[in-house]
Amino acid sequence: MRNRYIADWLVLAFFAAIVALVFQQIATSMQDQGIASGGPYDNSAAYPRWVAILIAAFIPVVLLTQRWEQRGGEAINEPLTLSNLARPLRIFGIFLGFLILLPVLGYYIAAPLMLLGVMYAAGLRGFLALVLPALAVPFLFAFVFEAFLHIVLPGGWLGLHIGW
Repeated sequence: MRNRYIADWLVLAFFAAIVALVFQQIATSMQDQGIASGGPYDNSAAYPRWVAILIAAFIPVVLLTQRWEQRGGEAINEPLTLSNLARPLRIFGIFLGFLILLPVLGYYIAAPLMLLGVMYAAGLRGFLALVLPALAVPFLFAFVFEAFLHIVLPGGWLGLHIGW
């Protein structure tokens, strides 16, 4: 039970840090902070890149913590093999692919594909259970970023943008 408590607090702290970072970034110019140069189009990719990197780095920690808890709180004595990390590595690969394809495909194509891949790799099955969130969530985030925060998301080679 104690391990679950610690894992829950770690997850909460991680996502609280992301939220704090986003609000700090919104409050100031990324160019003034020295973390990016150029206009809003160039800087817009900094959010999804860093959020994806942080989440991808944190996924193995969460999965290993859950595995440790499933063992009744006892330390895992067996060696950590590649097969133990197959799912986290697949998800990390999906995030890496997202980061590579984001400038090429643009947010409106790359984000739904990434979310679809992550949900499938995590074990979700069923056409509607996969496709509806994979389309709705990225478009909801795009609406918030573009309509309220006035951040232009990467359009890719096709220059896809929605005039909210």
